[in-house]
Amino acid sequence: MPIQSVSDDGVLPVVGLLIDCPLIWDNLGIIILMLLIVTVGKTAINLSIFRRAAPALGAGTC
Repeated sequence: MPIQSVSDDGVLPVVGLLIDCPLIWDNLGIIILMLLIVTVGKTAINLSIFRRAAPALGAGTC
């Protein structure tokens, strides 16, 4: 396992060096918009699934 530990320690710094900060900064509005769309979309999907599953699970009954 020591070799795996050494290789794992090198993965995150290498990925960090590949990030192009000026590219992210130039497209920050698009990135935030996409994150918002994905978050709202996933929330809507989860709510619809949970609302359909709630009666089958007996939710809301005492």
